[in-house]
Amino acid sequence: MFLDRVTIWVAAGAGGDGAATFRREAHVPRGGPDGGDGGRGGSVTLSVDPGQTTLRDFRHHHHFRAGAGARGMGARRHGKAGQNLVLAVPPGTAVYDDGAGALIADLVASGQEALVARGGRGGLGNTHFATATHQAPRHAQKGEPGQERWLRLELRLIADVGLVGLPNAGKSTLLAALTAARPKIAVYPFTTLEPNLGVLDLGEDDERRPTIADVPGLIEGASQGAGLGHAFLRHVERTRILVHVVDGSSRDPEWDHGVIRGELAAHDPALLEKPMLVVFNKIDLPAAADRWEAFRRERRRDGPTAIAASAERGDGLDDVRAAIARMLPSAAELEAPPEPAGVVVHRFDTVGDGFVVRLPGPRPADRADRRPDRLRRRRVRGSLPARPRPPRDRRGAAQGGHRAGRPRADRRHRARVGGRALGQPVNPGPAKAGAMSSRAAGPVPGRFGILGGTFDPIHHGHLAIAEAARDALGLERVVFVPARQPPHRPDRPIASADDRAAMVALAIAPNPAFTMSRVELERDGPSFAVDTVVAFADEERKAGREPALWFILSAEAFAGFLDWREPGRILETCRLAVLPRDGHPPADPGPVAAAFPALADRVHSLDGPRLRLAATEIRRRAARGFSVRYLVPDAVATYIGDHSLYRDGDPAARARARGDDAS
Repeated sequence: MFLDRVTIWVAAGAGGDGAATFRREAHVPRGGPDGGDGGRGGSVTLSVDPGQTTLRDFRHHHHFRAGAGARGMGARRHGKAGQNLVLAVPPGTAVYDDGAGALIADLVASGQEALVARGGRGGLGNTHFATATHQAPRHAQKGEPGQERWLRLELRLIADVGLVGLPNAGKSTLLAALTAARPKIAVYPFTTLEPNLGVLDLGEDDERRPTIADVPGLIEGASQGAGLGHAFLRHVERTRILVHVVDGSSRDPEWDHGVIRGELAAHDPALLEKPMLVVFNKIDLPAAADRWEAFRRERRRDGPTAIAASAERGDGLDDVRAAIARMLPSAAELEAPPEPAGVVVHRFDTVGDGFVVRLPGPRPADRADRRPDRLRRRRVRGSLPARPRPPRDRRGAAQGGHRAGRPRADRRHRARVGGRALGQPVNPGPAKAGAMSSRAAGPVPGRFGILGGTFDPIHHGHLAIAEAARDALGLERVVFVPARQPPHRPDRPIASADDRAAMVALAIAPNPAFTMSRVELERDGPSFAVDTVVAFADEERKAGREPALWFILSAEAFAGFLDWREPGRILETCRLAVLPRDGHPPADPGPVAAAFPALADRVHSLDGPRLRLAATEIRRRAARGFSVRYLVPDAVATYIGDHSLYRDGDPAARARARGDDAS
């Protein structure tokens, strides 16, 4: 049975509890606490196994749990870590959160992995709670529970050639004639109930061995759920080329051809942009022979190459093989997956209300809530770790001693979060990689970041960088500034400035902390960062506020910062927030510090996501007809498809679409 969609429940292991033990042995008075930490819980990971072609391993087994961590022991012995659980899935598996419907990972490359449930951290032993005033803690920390969730796995077969057509058009017969596959073949419609795969032999001189996928027949309305083929339309999304098989002996082959194209467009318009070959099957029958000339004239008019063949008798099969060979890429490119090496989406979960700290002070005049306690409330982002408090006596002091010499009034309201006193501004510290890896306590009013770029198109990497900078720096908002004419791209951008601005607006719409500025779109000539940051600073001063600007950029862009126009003026106007870029070395602030010693402290390296995403690769995929829905926000993917952006950017793709030899 071919299984291409399942729902499973995964649970990571819980962390082990910490130990609350004491060293007790002869001749060692007051040995002190020696409880070890609990072991971490095991995690659940999905890994691509190229030997699998279906999700049949999940047909009867739907619940999976990783091992739990062992509790800590005395003598500072840590508990054993829980056993990780690795589930094998076939190439082309898309992983969704079944509850939220969000994409977690799209796994296509052999050996690619995605962490879907993270194990809980082990609890701390009582050795961590010993202080000079509390030398014998009798409590330890509980282990954290592991993450658990329902997942939906959807398989999209990875094949080089996809056969589509109406039921009984002869797709299975053509697959059997071109490959060694032996699918079930009969004269009645819907004989094929599940996809079949075969390997095409292009001859001894051709080392390419493309795979062909035959999906069940489509009927009118398949994209809305009619018939069987609607459940398998997603399998043709990853193919390099499509072979449309038309029954030449049917009552109206032209109508049959239009029905299939309409269903492909309704499912995903990008499918019609793939290189396509039309096989006019059953040419050995008199009815098909009579209709062939009229059908061929229509295909010459609308573009796709049409070949007359008889899959049952073997007529025209050599021409079909030759046409497929011309449309396929080289052997080196054929060895790689039809799509790039997948994507694992790293999402930044928003922090809830957390806890509330009450501080004394005057009540704001505009506060509508008149409470008699005259306490003002400050809401802090985050939550305190669930660690037990040490025992206290009747006076509120920790058992084991007082903090001598410190008056009670000096410490009564010194609440701290993440190592900083409440209300203390974020201090990035020295300019070195990893200097700010923790989150800020919350947004600071008036502080905002500027993220400029071509955004051609905007993708998940841009949004992840903006979210990481916002959390780490406590930014009230992040302003996306698309450029009209980037100085590093003197030629005209592939997408117009209006299209790029529209895509940015669609991408940031769900996040109220993200806004867009058209300051560079309305500027004539090339766009320079110094002009943009100075314009923002001037607006802040006109409004009576001291500018608190951060310019967000990647480590790749920071490597050439000294070549920018007026880098010193940029540093005088704003601070730089440098985030890592996958595949590039970490930011090196040394050259900038040497060039501007007085401004070296205005460059800060942040820890952030390392997504393997590039706008160049997204444009290349779109030009070749591949879907980009997993690399950009859904609204941006829809905009690209509706406006046919980047479709004319690849001459080789246009040549393959015409059936020409791209070489």
